This record gives sequence, C-alpha cells and structure tokens, in this order.
Amino acid sequence: MKAKYVARKERKGRIVWVVNPPQTWKETIRATYMQFDNVIDAQEYSRELQRDFEEYERRQNFVPLTDQRTVDGLIARYKGTTDYKKLADNSKRAYIAMLDQASGWYIGGSKTRFGDMMARTVSADHADHLYQEICETVSLHRGEFVIKVLRKVWFNAFRAGRVAGNPFSKMGLSGLPPRAIKWTEEQVRQFIDTADAMNRSSVGTLALLCFDLCQRPGDMIKLTRQNLIGDVMVFAQEKTGTPMEVPVSPRLLQRLDMSPEATDDEFIIYEATNRPYQDRWGYNKVVRKVLARAGLPKELQIRDLRRSGATLLGESGCTYDELRAVTGHKSAQVLQTYVKTTQTLAGNAMRKRFNQ
Repeated sequence: MKAKYVARKERKGRIVWVVNPPQTWKETIRATYMQFDNVIDAQEYSRELQRDFEEYERRQNFVPLTDQRTVDGLIARYKGTTDYKKLADNSKRAYIAMLDQASGWYIGGSKTRFGDMMARTVSADHADHLYQEICETVSLHRGEFVIKVLRKVWFNAFRAGRVAGNPFSKMGLSGLPPRAIKWTEEQVRQFIDTADAMNRSSVGTLALLCFDLCQRPGDMIKLTRQNLIGDVMVFAQEKTGTPMEVPVSPRLLQRLDMSPEATDDEFIIYEATNRPYQDRWGYNKVVRKVLARAGLPKELQIRDLRRSGATLLGESGCTYDELRAVTGHKSAQVLQTYVKTTQTLAGNAMRKRFNQ
C-alpha cells in the first residue's frame, strides 16, 4: 500500500516528515496532522490512516467488486463474518494490516499478487514461501501474525465449503518468543520526572496508569474522571470487553488529582493540542522523546508497563486469581506470558514453604 499525504519538511534546521491527511479523513476517522523524525514512521502512520478510512467505507456498506473465487474474495467474505465483526476495533485494524500485507505479496517473484490467486490453487508450499519471505523481508513477528490471520480466513472459508482444506494450518511455526522486557520502579520514576520537566506530564500520567493498574495504554488514554469512582477505576477493556474495577494506588490518585481539567474531563491530554491523543502514534511519539531525554534504554516501550506491574504483583505474593482481577486475563495460562518468573518469586515460594 502506497503511503499518501507524506511530505518532507525542514523545521528549525532539521529534516522532518509530516502527514497531513485530507479533511474527509479528519471528519470521518478523526485523523490528525502528525510530524515524525523519519520517513518510515510517517509512511506507516499514513498507511494506518488509509486502513482506518477503508474500514470506515466498508461500514458505510461500501463493497468493492471482488472475484469471490480469489484470495481477495475469501478475505472480503471473512470481513463480513461474525468471527471478524466481534473483534475489537484495534484488532480489526491489525487484521486488516496483515491481510493487506499478504494480499499484495508476490510469492517467489510471481507476477500475480497473492490476493489475485484463485483460492483453490493456494497450496501448503505457497503458505510456507509466504511465511518465509515475510519473515526475512519484514520480521518474524509480522510473518507469524500474517499466517495466524490467514489461517482464520481459510478456516472460515472451509466451513462454508469455499475451499477443500487449510494450507495455513499445522505449519509447525516455532512461535514468537514472549516479550520479557520490564520496567523497574526507578525507570518509571525517572520517566515521569523527565516527562514533567519536558511539559509532557500527560505521558507521565499515562505511564503510571499502565504501571500501577497493569493495563494497556490504549484503554488508559480513554479514561475520564467519570471512570474514577472514589478510589476505584471502573472501565471495560477494549480488546476483550472485560469489565474492570481496580483500586487506584495512593500515588496514582494524587497524580490524577493534579491532572489539568479538560473539556470532557479526560485524564490524558496532549499538551501541544490541549486535546486527547487520537491513537497510539500520538503518545508513542512523545514516549520515545521522553525516553531519549531521560537516557533510558531504547527497548523500553509503554506497553511493557502492563507486564512490569503484573510481575511486581506476583512478586508481592498475589495469587493468580488476584492477579487476574487486576489485569483482566480470563485464564492463568494467558497471564503466565505477562508475569515472568523471577528470583523474587522463587524466594517468596521457598519462604512460604519452609516457614510453615
């Protein structure tokens, strides 16, 4: 997908890349003007806006003319299924990105787009080559995700009798290693102090919300004062719809009390616009700048704060049921990918055993 509305600009003696979406996008999907330090981030932001606008058009009953026998036909059909419609909006955008990537791929240098291939001709060899090429050209993470989504598309088509089998099943994928990067308490404090010094206290508050409540940043940027009932934050997780009631720590409660008032009482307001952040690109851009100014490791990401907080809960002696009540995970098995085994956890276990 070609990136649109990306322009190279000079700002205060340095080169930046800006994305200035058209008014139609601003009115329909709340797209915003954004500035980036490199062209790669600018292009990816542009493509995400395009995918959001395409999704908006689909919701307005816009149906492209697609040969239903092709891969693109299977994809179009999948987007009309209950399996797809029940996904959270963030997941839908991610799925569309993966399907667009696969659809536009030319496997093995073929002159035919994967999306234009007849679905019945797609074989296990095609699946293997597509996976290998995306892993080598883009990343292992992208290759794994693309196959995961295509497996769902084919499974749905198989149940409907559109294809004879699923070439994306039983591929023996090694799976992605779980992300294990964690923030320390000191790093969180340093990040917040730096954000405050840069007049970007919004991301400092966002970081503490994610860290203390063990939640995703996408859920935390939407919180308003109406979500805080006494000293309990009440909300629903966007990804799963899980209703949450999580007590707020004293330090977080104090910081929220100091947050500036806004029109709709949002806690997280972007200081440059005095408006809420529209998407992850907005706050992640600010987060990267704060990390750099603070001299913190580049590999730290704000999404890691959820895992970091959950691990500290585990080290504090919380049971899995107690952890799940805070994080919202439906099973202990899924939670295990967040709460990493540490020496502190092992020490707690041994003390509980031999102190009895």
